[in-house]
This record gives sequence, C-alpha cells and structure tokens, in this order.
Amino acid sequence: MKVCKRYEVHLKSTRDSLSFGSKTVELTLTLLEDHARFTGPLSVLLPYSERNARELLEFLKVLVEKAKLEAEAERLR
Repeated sequence: MKVCKRYEVHLKSTRDSLSFGSKTVELTLTLLEDHARFTGPLSVLLPYSERNARELLEFLKVLVEKAKLEAEAERLR
C-alpha cells in the first residue's frame, strides 16, 4: 500500500448583513499527490502535480475574486 501526502484546508467565510442576516460559506480544499478537490458551493476536481501548482494557485485567486465580486453585488442589491 502506497502512502501519499494529503493536505486539507478548511475555509469558512461569514458575512453579516442587516437586511439578509448572517450567511456562512464553507469550502474544503484537499490536495493529494495527483489531484486537488474543492468541496463547497462550487465543487471541483482538478489534476494536480508540482508542475501545475502555479495554475492551481491562479485558480484559487480567481475563486477568491469571484467570491468578493458576488458579495459586493449582493451588498449593492
């Protein structure tokens, strides 16, 4: 049986609003040797290796930026 490294990051974001109350979004990022998996409102399975780690980080940045834009749009409603 081969042992592989596993890294997990749990992200939790809570937004409070007078009109909508409190909203919590939870995401889990799991990195294994050959793939990365996001579990949450947007579940994604990605091939992962040391070579494409930069692309994975760029994808994370896009997800964070998208979440910020959605929060801002909801705030403006």
